Amino acid sequence: MGQPPGLRTAVALRVRLVDSELVTETVVAGTVLGTRAVVFRAALLDGWAALDDPPAAALAALAEAGRALTAALFEADTERVIAQLVDSLPPGGGMDVVFDGVGPAIELPIELMRLRAAADVDLGPLCLLGGVTIMRRCLALPPDRLRRAGR
Repeated sequence: MGQPPGLRTAVALRVRLVDSELVTETVVAGTVLGTRAVVFRAALLDGWAALDDPPAAALAALAEAGRALTAALFEADTERVIAQLVDSLPPGGGMDVVFDGVGPAIELPIELMRLRAAADVDLGPLCLLGGVTIMRRCLALPPDRLRRAGR
């Protein structure tokens, strides 16, 4: 008889643009952990462009893009809790990150996000962390919002 599957934690990042603000609601296991609103900067969408650079420059640019995106999506306390959850995953455990986006927000390169654990240790890109899965879910706008957007 094999071991039972490990515990998985569901993390939802609900991201949308409201006027000129990027608004993120972080939900862990069904409970709102934090909400952050920052001025949206189009540069947050450009993280993958660094792949055209020479390797050392690309590595630095991807890391910087990941740090900037993390700072835009999470308050410091929210980042600390998520990082602690990831950093303390037991063998077989995991975290399922669901990125719910509307409009341009769905294009954010969340795979590049970089969490910092205790003592400001960079855990690396979210997409490479052991036990972490990422899923994008494009949320539809309500019909009245679609009409106002001219669609």
